[in-house]
Amino acid sequence: MIEIREVVTVDRAASDVFAHLARIEALPAWLPPIRTAEQLDPGPLRIGTRARLTIDGPGRTIRATAEITELEPATAIAFRTLDAPAGVRARCQLVPLAATRTELRLTASIELPGLLRFAEGVARDRIRREMPIALEELRRRLEASVASGGSPSTGDAPTSG
Repeated sequence: MIEIREVVTVDRAASDVFAHLARIEALPAWLPPIRTAEQLDPGPLRIGTRARLTIDGPGRTIRATAEITELEPATAIAFRTLDAPAGVRARCQLVPLAATRTELRLTASIELPGLLRFAEGVARDRIRREMPIALEELRRRLEASVASGGSPSTGDAPTSG
């Protein structure tokens, strides 16, 4: 089993960080292996909400369904895969350090089945290389949106209407 623990500090309120993490369609913008993400169940995000993910896997594209397993606004969000070749569980915990400063603690476990276990070392090394970069990209996007007055989901400046 591959275990991941990463921490990044973001100069942004926990509620803003959570709002971004809770936007399923924003995953590909900061999590490199995910190419597309769409919410399958209508309405607001809740425990049990499912998402369809397209992921760059080793040598092929993987389609997976994920399910929200924990949802505590401005505190934590977690999910698990339901039908992917690998069992993935991930959790983001948000710890406010100040009114506009948040520590994001990401923990994840990935269980590779059958013959895929032989690739566990390679997969672990790749994830450990890429995850800090992905979290740094998330931090950069969130903080840039503060500086520009834009939305934390895109980093773009707000539009007038």
